Formats: sequence, structure tokens, C-alpha cells
Amino acid sequence: MFSIVVPTLGEKTNDLRRLFDSLRKQDGVEKEIVLVVQDNYEQVEKISMEYEDLDINIFNVDFRGLSKARNYALKHIKGDYIVFSDDDCWYPDNVFFDIEKILCGTAVGLVRIYDPNKKEFYKNYKISAQKNIKFLDIFKVSSIEIFINTKFVKKEDIYFDERLGLGAKFSSGEENSLLIDLWRKGYNNMLNIPEIGVFHEKKDQYILDYNMYFHQKGALFSRNFSNITSLILGMIFLIKKVKLNLKHYVYYKSYIRGMKDLKKA
Repeated sequence: MFSIVVPTLGEKTNDLRRLFDSLRKQDGVEKEIVLVVQDNYEQVEKISMEYEDLDINIFNVDFRGLSKARNYALKHIKGDYIVFSDDDCWYPDNVFFDIEKILCGTAVGLVRIYDPNKKEFYKNYKISAQKNIKFLDIFKVSSIEIFINTKFVKKEDIYFDERLGLGAKFSSGEENSLLIDLWRKGYNNMLNIPEIGVFHEKKDQYILDYNMYFHQKGALFSRNFSNITSLILGMIFLIKKVKLNLKHYVYYKSYIRGMKDLKKA
């Protein structure tokens, strides 16, 4: 059985219907939807009632935060395969059936995100072969790419750091930290699956706030490495990400501030 974890604020009603419609088209597998509603519960409940043919377990909670919602859902799942969905993504027809055949022999599978409207991949995927990823590849993973096989991974070992993720002090890095934790617990057979596993609209180009970006990265690296290693990695990351100029100093200060703020969180 697949357990599809879906946190929602209940604001994207059309997107939620699109997600449910796509889950209706997953033939050949058992599935349950664990829906954690953090706002607009009545609206979400009404939509869920339109899909009585789906096994939807809906929970109304009084807290905010993507990682908190996922951790809450993980306490209620019954399936062997865990999928971390967003309410604005959706799935190709019968993709779960195909993924199950690949995932049955590995702990973690990592699929590709695709925008079928723009006909573009969500990011630049460099690994083309179906093979286990390396440790550093973890930092390129998005949460909706992750499929976890609980026949290999203990459910109690799957936990999101609630200081990280949308709605928390640091809005990113929760999925990378989860995979790092699993890797260090011995679940390092994480398989790159070079197939389209999930759909998501690709955002148009936008101006990146580098101060905020490096603040988030400082928290991520500080959470997962020693202070010295974090400082070194931060400098390497900074030089690779931004053309060398005087702003490096400002961005590195933001990075260090993120390291410190993580310790206080």
C-alpha cells in the first residue's frame, strides 16, 4: 500500500482536486491519503467528500508548519510505501504501479518532477542512470521526489526536523536533513529513478534573495555538520553560487547568522 502524505492549508482547492483526480488514476496498487489540514478544514472536508472512492484519512490540526504536519501524518500511516505530496502537485497515470516494481528492493527512491504544461523538467537532472545516489546528491533533492519503502526503513526513523520547512523559522532543508539522518542510520541505498514520478508547475524565473538564501543554507549545514565543517562548506558553496565580489562578505555573514540562529531555534 502507498501512503500519500498531504499537508494543506486548504487554500488551493482546484489544485487539491487535481491531485485527487490523479490519485484516482493509480491502478494496480492499494493507496491511502493522509490529509493533514492546518486551516480551512470545512472547505477541505467538503472536497474530500467528493472522492468517496478514495481512502482519505483527514485530520484537522491546530498548528502550522510543513514538517510538523508530515510528522503528524507519519503517526497514522498504514502503507509500506510513503509518498510526500504537496497539495499543488499531481501524478502521472499509474506511476505508483511502475515505481513499486522498482522500489521493492531499495530503501528510498528518488523520482523526477516535470511540468506537463511547460513540457519542462522542474530542475536540471544530471544523473541519467538508475543507480544509487552519492551523499552530496542529497542536497539537490526536493521532498516530493522522495518515496520511502518501510519494508527497509523503520517508521520510527522517519522524522522531519520541525525547525525546518515551510511555516518554520527556516523554510527549507527539511527533506535534505531527513535523508542525511536516514543515510547516517545506514539507509544509504537511495536509488535515483530517472523517470517522471510527479508533476508540479515550474515557477517563472525570479530574483533570488541571496541574504535569505544563505541564511537558510547556514541553518541546514549547521544542523548536519560540525561548526568547522559548516564554515568550510559555506565558503565553498558561496564561491560556487555567486560570482566573486565584495558582496561575498555580506552573504557569508548571513550564512553564519543562519548557523547561529539554528542553534537557538
